[in-house]
Amino acid sequence: MKEKVNVTGVPETMVQTLYARAKETKKQNAKIKDEIAVELVEKLDYDFSKADKDSAMTYGVIARTIVLDRMVRQYLEKHENTVVVNIACGLDTSCSEYLEQNNSFGEM
Repeated sequence: MKEKVNVTGVPETMVQTLYARAKETKKQNAKIKDEIAVELVEKLDYDFSKADKDSAMTYGVIARTIVLDRMVRQYLEKHENTVVVNIACGLDTSCSEYLEQNNSFGEM
């Protein structure tokens, strides 16, 4: 059974960014891979048509994900046991990758 999602305004952006990452992941030549986003989106009862129409938001999410993931990964390669705080992250699932490297990760 899917989970019904009723959000509008700013909270709605977290669902739309999650969807953007899931949608990109499903592409054959995906620029990012976020299998957790795919899994979560498949469990949601939500009308994603609004997100499908907003290509600027989708491309922005993917570009931001690529840049920030690269920056965080490069930093973590040089600094062990780091605490990463992801502010205003919505439903970002990047933390799962970073936690595998003996780091702490918090979201706000």
